[in-house]
Amino acid sequence: MTTRTSSSHLAPKPYPPSWENAAEIRVFRAMANEWSKVALWRTDLGRHGWKLLQLTSDDREITAVFGKTRPPRSGQA
Repeated sequence: MTTRTSSSHLAPKPYPPSWENAAEIRVFRAMANEWSKVALWRTDLGRHGWKLLQLTSDDREITAVFGKTRPPRSGQA
């Protein structure tokens, strides 16, 4: 699985800040013509409990945001 670092034309976090309070977040980026990677990422991450939360694209890049619900912290009700 390959990913690219953040592009200068995109926000460093392509999702609402509130998502970090509810889930672990992973962001994957690929060139726009590499749509097949999204299916591979979704299959691979899905095996480990990750869900595709958001998928965006522009002329240059695809951004896929995956999330996994955080386990409850011990000592909290």
